[in-house]
Amino acid sequence: MKEVSVPLHRSVGMDVISYGISAHDDDAYYLIRAYNSLSHLKTAQDTFYDSEAWRHGPRQAIIDRISISVKSVLTLTESAVEHLRTH
Repeated sequence: MKEVSVPLHRSVGMDVISYGISAHDDDAYYLIRAYNSLSHLKTAQDTFYDSEAWRHGPRQAIIDRISISVKSVLTLTESAVEHLRTH
């Protein structure tokens, strides 16, 4: 994640605020990204997941490792986002 997925997300301008191994399971990982709005989320993710770099890069190797995927959308204050970014 650190060497491939996160840099790829950041290369298209996504704000990755935190990522790593889950506290409850050493085989589970999380990726937290911040967006300005739901429309920004959709546009940014559409751009990323339609990109040549993703589709012809690590896409299949990453997807093959995912057994469960959970997407949660939260509305947070800027201070909460900054707290996640630094902890």
